[in-house]
Amino acid sequence: MKDKIILSAVIACVLAAGYFIFVKGVSLPESDIVDFESCASAGNPVMESYPEQCRTRDGRIFVRDIGNEIEKSMLVRLDSPRPGEKIASPLVVKGFARGQWFFEGVFPLILTDWDGRIIAESYATAQGEWMTENFVPFRGVFEFEKPAYGERGSLILQKNNPSGLLEHDDALEIPIFFGEVGEERAAPKVVFCESEQRGAEVCIALYQPVCGQVNIQCIKAPCQPVYETFSNSCVACANPLVESYTKSECVNE
Repeated sequence: MKDKIILSAVIACVLAAGYFIFVKGVSLPESDIVDFESCASAGNPVMESYPEQCRTRDGRIFVRDIGNEIEKSMLVRLDSPRPGEKIASPLVVKGFARGQWFFEGVFPLILTDWDGRIIAESYATAQGEWMTENFVPFRGVFEFEKPAYGERGSLILQKNNPSGLLEHDDALEIPIFFGEVGEERAAPKVVFCESEQRGAEVCIALYQPVCGQVNIQCIKAPCQPVYETFSNSCVACANPLVESYTKSECVNE
């Protein structure tokens, strides 16, 4: 009888362990959670803010590292790649920058590894008239070899400073992760607009592009939605026709 009780207890423990491993997933010990990525990977809740924030079970909050994107948003705006994105060679860099960020229609692009060592350099070229104070679209291409050690790195968009004077230096720097050529990216997460976002009368002037699903009216059903890039989620959800969005600009609008 005693052996049966012990056997039953062992079976119960095995079943419980299997449930948490295969159903609940394996969580990292709290002591192993040291940044946003490890917090999110452990299955902790991620708040829909920008930058995103992750809260651990013991109350610690980790904020996703986006570099100095917010501080430089009135000078240069990066569409691709986004902070924390996994990249591979060749890498296309595109976005918008004020005319004063360029000189002769270009500005330097720098890619570094986790230790700050430069592994590739290139230039972004204005895709329009750059002698203006307005935002000008730009595009650049990197070809590089993935570092042998470390997945983290930085992408630097450096203001072109022909004067060489330190007071005219400026740069946008974001964190990136190195991936493999041909490695598939995870499908973007669809976020549905909340009711409180509908009544927003004023949205923050931050360029954090999202691709909104716009439900249109047509004469003959079914009506297929269209996709439109909005400057941020607040602007998208203020549009009553937008039902949801993904955190990136639209591709082939």
